[in-house]
Amino acid sequence: MSTKDILEKHRLLALKIRDNSLSNLLERALSAIRCFELSKGGNYKATEEEVRGIISKEVRACKESAALYCKEANSAQDEESRRQLRILHNVKLSDAGLLERYLPQSASEAEMSAAVQGAKLQVEKAGVPKGKQLGIIIKLARKELADHAFDEGRLKEMVEAL
Repeated sequence: MSTKDILEKHRLLALKIRDNSLSNLLERALSAIRCFELSKGGNYKATEEEVRGIISKEVRACKESAALYCKEANSAQDEESRRQLRILHNVKLSDAGLLERYLPQSASEAEMSAAVQGAKLQVEKAGVPKGKQLGIIIKLARKELADHAFDEGRLKEMVEAL
């Protein structure tokens, strides 16, 4: 079952148990996926990787909103405004946490390092010229880490450090 199918199933379950907050959150994520698919035209279906990217963007948006609410709470003049902004901050962080559950588990530093080292060995055995090795190592490491979320920038740093 795809991540998109799981989101839809969970949205329907949330509606069934009348959890409006969760059903609205999942509907926003599904809407973002549908908008992406429509932008590609016709009957386009987002790949699993694209769905994960869209969910990651939604998580980032929730975290950015939470940071803004926190900043506003710190500068609010009256206690009631501070309290309300802190509640909104916590809600957005909670939303981010809920959506993160639909993303693959993050790769550890050790897993990323092992993927990079394994890719490096493959490239060296294949006799690839030095100038072309970095790009190929990154592609092979990405393939190895496909079932995990990982920091692309950190992966590139690891490869460049070889």
